[in-house]
Amino acid sequence: MGSEWRELEDGRQRLRPDGIIEMRHSRTTQTLESIKQQMEHVAELVGGAGRAPMMVVMGEVRGQTREAREFLFKDPSIQRYTTRVALVHRSPVSRVLTTFFIRLVKPQVPVRVFTDEEQAVAWLLEGRSSDR
Repeated sequence: MGSEWRELEDGRQRLRPDGIIEMRHSRTTQTLESIKQQMEHVAELVGGAGRAPMMVVMGEVRGQTREAREFLFKDPSIQRYTTRVALVHRSPVSRVLTTFFIRLVKPQVPVRVFTDEEQAVAWLLEGRSSDR
């Protein structure tokens, strides 16, 4: 699959030419159903058995349902299809809150929070060889 965007319920996804899965969210509250749809598409992007780094640009997301959060941090599909995740928040306040939450739940793969997409991409690419 190339670098074409796929429109989803709450945003869009693609596999970039550099091998990074890029997700851009547009919905204000993520639900369990929308998160599951995203992960199904991630599986398609990596060919079912592969793994890739992922950049998630949060955009207009204001929150997630409890079920969506639990799925994201406990479901094995995150570890199955991704090597590391960079979350990009435009708001410094959102970045601080997300960083706190990540420390609390201890995700299955390395996760870092950024306000700058270029820094997020650099971190994802630097870890490609060590995370496989």
